[in-house]
Amino acid sequence: MANDTKSGKNRDELLYLRDLYLNEYEMLSAEINNYYMVKDYLDKTLDFLKNVDKLYKNNVWFPLFNLFVNAKIESIDKFLVYVGGNYSIEMSRDKAIAFFESRKKEVNEGLEMASKEKNELEKRLISIEEQLHGEGGV
Repeated sequence: MANDTKSGKNRDELLYLRDLYLNEYEMLSAEINNYYMVKDYLDKTLDFLKNVDKLYKNNVWFPLFNLFVNAKIESIDKFLVYVGGNYSIEMSRDKAIAFFESRKKEVNEGLEMASKEKNELEKRLISIEEQLHGEGGV
């Protein structure tokens, strides 16, 4: 009888851990998706900065709030770069590229860490599922 109580307690702990890990897994999945979205944004920004000379003196459509404005790029020497915290800084093209490449490196590092953490969590979840099924299933 005492063994059944211990087994039930262990099972309850495993179920609790599984739910806890599943919630953490979902949060990590969302975090990884956000990293990919930011990485895509940074890739597009870098691509624009590296190729903006092809648009120099041409009319282009730029987004402005909920509409697009037809504008001519008159200068490609300076850019106003949003650096966070409601601050923007005027930068040369080379400094802007370096800034966004640095941000991309940070995002890649965060993505790598979150992916490793998610993989470790998957291993723990598999182990818990194996333990639960070894005790007679869920």
